[in-house]
Amino acid sequence: MEIVIQEKIEYGTARYYPTNELGKKFASLLGKKTLTLEVLNFIIKDLGIEVNFKSTDVLDQLFN
Repeated sequence: MEIVIQEKIEYGTARYYPTNELGKKFASLLGKKTLTLEVLNFIIKDLGIEVNFKSTDVLDQLFN
């Protein structure tokens, strides 16, 4: 069981978007589209669920 996250920089702030179904369910439970570092820390340490980061292309971030 794992959650896959994609980091996007928006207006100088890092935001963590879940990209798989489990991650999206966690965000939905919280009423959010993104997961904070605090939530990710809870998921990893307290729930024991692995969190992996999907690589992002720097140019893709600039133009989206």
